[in-house]
Amino acid sequence: MVTTLGPGQAFDLVEGFLGAYGFKRLGDPGSVQRTFARGKKDSNAVAYFKDVPLKVRLDYDRGRLNFAASIDFRNKEDARLRDFTVGLAVGLDRLLEDRLDISMAHAMVESHAEAVQKHDKRLKIIRVSLVSLLIAIIALPILAGILASM
Repeated sequence: MVTTLGPGQAFDLVEGFLGAYGFKRLGDPGSVQRTFARGKKDSNAVAYFKDVPLKVRLDYDRGRLNFAASIDFRNKEDARLRDFTVGLAVGLDRLLEDRLDISMAHAMVESHAEAVQKHDKRLKIIRVSLVSLLIAIIALPILAGILASM
């Protein structure tokens, strides 16, 4: 990405942009390299996409911002993760290079992240339904026994 912004202004924009997706800055805020992370530390404890460990590193060098992302997840071939990461890169590029409004840049990421959000919502509905069914199966005989003893 190429920008006419200085490192401070560029990183302030980037931090605000990535913060909307749960990223937190790691390390020294005064350097020309910044790392942002989100998600859980243990990829085995991941239940939903928002918990997937994801790191973004940005290096600023004379108006050029290099973007690198890493995903610590057992299923790295998941197309939804690639789509979200590509969406972040495209959104940042449009934000910094084309001076696109931040809400428009977010819309570009959201179009990539929509499938991820739908998948997580389906997972949550399935889990809640299964837990409810298990509770009903376990509680029904207990309740029947209590009623029979009365």
